[in-house]
Amino acid sequence: MPLLVADEVLIDGLLVAACQFYIDYTNKELLKRNYTLKYDRYPERQSAFGGLGAMHSNQDWWISFCVWPVDSIVSVTVDNEVLVDGDDYSYDLDSEPARLTLEQTLACPIVINYDAGYATSEEIPPNALTGIQLLTAYLFDHRGACDVSMAAQQSGAKTMWASDVMILTL
Repeated sequence: MPLLVADEVLIDGLLVAACQFYIDYTNKELLKRNYTLKYDRYPERQSAFGGLGAMHSNQDWWISFCVWPVDSIVSVTVDNEVLVDGDDYSYDLDSEPARLTLEQTLACPIVINYDAGYATSEEIPPNALTGIQLLTAYLFDHRGACDVSMAAQQSGAKTMWASDVMILTL
């Protein structure tokens, strides 16, 4: 039985919802997009009381990116001054999450422009695509009777994506 035009439009919308749910759930971008990350201060270690003794209130001396995979860093500015790669900062785009370290501790507003996501649809992991298809089919079959979060669990999409979830530390 052929699909009606209205059904095709509905499926397109459900695919968009399933893709966005994957991005939000896993913190992984599907196709390359530009992002801007803003910090009002650089992470620094400072003493805090934590039970039996002093412990650092911030464990990381770097800035972690919120999505993965990070393809490239377009620019890094501190207080509207453009920093130079290699001289003013270094980065590790292969770690998950990717991270950037400034050479000097700066307590100024930091703005990082970067590109994240896979360059082509062929690079997207198969389990991500299968989960998106499962979720879309479930949403179509149960349209109006469930929300996306419930559908992701019941369709098996969350199970497909379990190994993809990127844990962000504080």
